[in-house]
Amino acid sequence: MDYPLSRIDLWTMGTGKTVLAAITDRQVIDSLEPLFSRHSVEFNQVANGEACLVLASSARYDLVLAQLPLIDMSATRLISGLRSGGSSCEQSPILLLGSDSQARAANVLKRLDVESIVLSDSVDAFRRAVAGALGVPVRASTRVLVNLHVDLDNFVTTHVYETENLSRTGMLVRTGHPLPVGTEFAFDLCLDEPQAVLQGVGQVVRHTARAHENTCGMGIHFKQLDDAATSDLDFFVRDRLRRRT
Repeated sequence: MDYPLSRIDLWTMGTGKTVLAAITDRQVIDSLEPLFSRHSVEFNQVANGEACLVLASSARYDLVLAQLPLIDMSATRLISGLRSGGSSCEQSPILLLGSDSQARAANVLKRLDVESIVLSDSVDAFRRAVAGALGVPVRASTRVLVNLHVDLDNFVTTHVYETENLSRTGMLVRTGHPLPVGTEFAFDLCLDEPQAVLQGVGQVVRHTARAHENTCGMGIHFKQLDDAATSDLDFFVRDRLRRRT
């Protein structure tokens, strides 16, 4: 029988842990890619449960991921196949991404005496669970200079910070004088490679707890960034994350 393995993507980033994933959602894959890239994780992506079982029968993976519902089988069948004597992943942790409506399936799976199954309906929570299962931090710091131009009663003030974390959707900066949550401002983000100054509009969405030197983190969401700036930022973030491997 020919199994549909044509959609397998293999990302070999080093000699670290190995992950097998029956996930096709691009948003989920994009959220996991930086995590795998910077921690030398070999990631094998397949299109369905049958392909997952075929690979699991021939090689052991440190972690198995699946997004529910699978297009070709139930979650119970997948888990039973992975836990069978013919599977090399009989002892591997399994993480499932699914909606609340699929919780019943998870309850059925618990009766299989499998404790290392986590059901999450949040992509962010799923990414944290994957990082925890691999024993790696969720995020890596990306530090660049950023100038925030805040208009207060028609008088523009400029604040210069160094980002502690930078992603394609926002950044975290540390300051002793945080702007109020909800404050909007124009910003210039100064990248060194590629050399570019990205301009956009951001908004303060949260404050972290105050820590050393009486400072706190200020979480900023990018509300506006043109296509060219988004492309440069995407390249910069991916490049910095790969350099940390």
